[in-house]
Amino acid sequence: MPRRPRIKSENAIYHIIQRGNEKQIIFREEEDKTRFLNTLKLKKHKYGFEVYCYCLMDNHIHLLVGSEGADVSEFMKSISVSYVMYFNKKYERIGHLFQGRFKSEIVDTDKYFLQASKYIHKNPVKAGIVDLPEKYKWSSYGIYLGVARDEFRLIDREFLLEIISEDKKVAVEEYKKFVEFEDITDESYKRFIKFEEIQDEIKNINCELIEEITRKYSLKKDQMIVELRKNTNLSLREISKLAGISASTAHRILKNNKNKA
Repeated sequence: MPRRPRIKSENAIYHIIQRGNEKQIIFREEEDKTRFLNTLKLKKHKYGFEVYCYCLMDNHIHLLVGSEGADVSEFMKSISVSYVMYFNKKYERIGHLFQGRFKSEIVDTDKYFLQASKYIHKNPVKAGIVDLPEKYKWSSYGIYLGVARDEFRLIDREFLLEIISEDKKVAVEEYKKFVEFEDITDESYKRFIKFEEIQDEIKNINCELIEEITRKYSLKKDQMIVELRKNTNLSLREISKLAGISASTAHRILKNNKNKA
């Protein structure tokens, strides 16, 4: 199935998730995480993008980056290729390490930016690795609190803190409170969780089946939507994108064909 173009913007901020293929481990030792951060540092200098947050888990990566005019697909591919070459050589393996293309979404508001940073920094707590996010060595949270050094000189700390307050000390204190507090009524939180749900759905997609359906019904959009809904676990949002229509139109088609779906 042809890949759909990734939504990009010249100076956008992206929340990026890169997972291990079939949930496999992508960092077997601390040395591997060090190597990845060194690679991230080198590519940052080469392409000129900004890094606001990161968290390296054993089988996936979270990044919050500002493109600063660089092509996000290009620099992420460069990072991935470099790291995979190192990993495969070190562990005498061949084949894919990462699960296809990285997942990304443009972060277009300050509230969503802060919410994404909170989720990234709380990943180790959610996974039960630590009880406090600042205890996790392989994320940028300790750098924000001032309890860890930015050894790789990666993080633009001021960008995030200045959203909260011009007083750096106040900003750090308020950010810590923000990370510790979960507000599930916040619309930016809901939007972020929805993005996570969509990525989980995408992980389990049968690409061959989808390709067969979209090819067979390429000129019959209504039937394509019905078949995709009936035979895959794609969300309405994903189905509408494949069909090239709005989600509301897809919903109306499914409603009119509810006995077939």
